Parts: sequence; structure tokens; C-alpha cells
Amino acid sequence: MKNTFLFLLITLSLLAACQYDKITIIEKEFEPFVENFRTEANLRSVDVDDALEEITILFGDIEDPKVSGTCNRTTDIITIDSTSWKRLDFERKEHLIFHELGHCVLDILHREEQTTSGDCHSYMRSSSGLCSVNYYSTLWRKYYFDELFADITSIPSWYDAYENYADIAMDFEHLFQIEDTLAEEIKLDDINFNSFSRFLFEMEFENWNTDENLVQYDFGDLTFKSCNPCARRKIELCARPPNQLQKTYYSNDDIRFESNIKLSMYKDQEIVYFYVNEQFVHAMNFDQINGNQIISGFSGPSLNMHVYLGWDE
Repeated sequence: MKNTFLFLLITLSLLAACQYDKITIIEKEFEPFVENFRTEANLRSVDVDDALEEITILFGDIEDPKVSGTCNRTTDIITIDSTSWKRLDFERKEHLIFHELGHCVLDILHREEQTTSGDCHSYMRSSSGLCSVNYYSTLWRKYYFDELFADITSIPSWYDAYENYADIAMDFEHLFQIEDTLAEEIKLDDINFNSFSRFLFEMEFENWNTDENLVQYDFGDLTFKSCNPCARRKIELCARPPNQLQKTYYSNDDIRFESNIKLSMYKDQEIVYFYVNEQFVHAMNFDQINGNQIISGFSGPSLNMHVYLGWDE
């Protein structure tokens, strides 16, 4: 009887110890992102230390190709798909870990709210969401962290300061304009775009009314592309290294190529605003746009173009 009682006592003690000393594992590759999550939370007076002690993050295989990570709230285990992880750059890896920790540590559900131009209000959009996250802009990153940790959901004032194209003041100190050209490359001698404190650049492509249109231009090291046949990716913005900025705007119906297409960008200090046919599509900070060349691109035969550039030093 004593032996039985002693066995039960030891067993219960071991079980209690197992429940108390929960074993957590965080793969070494995830540790910098977890520590950054802790840092960003602390900067906003959010204590996540105890919750992080309960989290396990492991590589695994996720069958759904659209899903790169999962959070099991019952076990506090985050699974990251190993194949997806290899394809991601640093910024997208950070977003993935922050997103899953948002579920497991902050107990946040998916948030699908978006601006009228298709930008996500939250880092916590689902994999099936159609809004777009700018992973690379430092101002967007700060906003998303504020939203994640401090529940600040109002879009910052810099974002829609020039949502209305008509609000752009056209009183530029300098002007360069070509009414009609087939030139695919324009070089402006003795000018560097990074010296502009403010500018508006427009390139309007004459249209031949087909559903297969794709037009773009490179303004220095910043590319602005509009794609009509793409099922989801309608607008793409990207910059060549070292900036690595990229943003995609999703829209199936709002932007069509049934007439001329005008791609415009307006930069005021560090913020660049983008428009298609004077319809606002995105804004982000971009400190310097380097170069002095404008290169156009399009599918199909050569297009006649109208070019306008106004700027202040």
C-alpha cells in the first residue's frame, strides 16, 4: 500500500513538474525576428515577455501553398513552412513571424480592412486577402507595428495628403515636356533626380484598345508598371537594389485600359504618390530616386507617348 501511494505521489509530482516546466523550442533562424518582436512591443509599452516564453516556433510542411505559417493557439506552436521560408527575403520573413506571433502572443484575429486604393490596414490580413502590404517602406513598417502593438488603425496623414490629384500644385520651377514621342529612352543631361525636392512626372501611353496591354516606365531606379491582363496584379512598384522596394496593388475592375493610360508619380520631400489616370493607388517614403534616365516599356507595338516633368530643386 505504501509503495502504491509513493508511486502515485511521484507520478503526480512529475506531471505537475511537466505542466509547470513547459518545454519551448524556437529554431535558431527565427530568434532574431522574435527578439525584434519583443523590442518593438517594448517600445510601445506592451509586455510580451511571459507570452513569448510559452511559444514554440518550428519548421514544418504546410499543405496549402497559399499559407506560409500557422499558429496553434491551443499548443502555442507556430509552424513555418520550410519551402516558403526559403523564398522570402528579410522583410517578408519578418512580416511572417510578426503575423504568427500576432495570433499566438497578442491573440489577434485576421483583419481584412483596406484603404479605397487597396492598401492593407493591418499586418494581420489573411493569406486570401486581396489588399496589399508594403513590406519595405520604413514609414509603412512603423505604421504596421503601431497598428499591431498599439491598435492604432487610422492611416497616417502622409498617406492621403495628395489622394486628390487636383491638390498637387503645378507651379514648378522647372519644366520638361514632350507632346508626342516614340522614344523608349529619354536622358536628361546635367540633371539627377535625387536633387529634386518636389516633382511630378507623367507618362501617358496612347492605347490601341486591347485586353493584353502592359505599360511601364523606369524613372531613374524606380519602376512603375500597370498590367491590364494580370488577373490580380494590376499595379507594381519596385526599385532596383540596394533599396529593394516593391509594392503590388490588387484590383480587377477599377483600372482598365479602354483609353489612354497615364502613369504619374508625385514626390514631395520623402513621400512618393502614385496614380493611374490620376486615380491614387499608393504612397510610400523613398528618400532618393537616383539617375537621370526615363525608360518606357510596353507589350505589343510601339506606343506614342506624352511626357511631362515638373520639378523644384
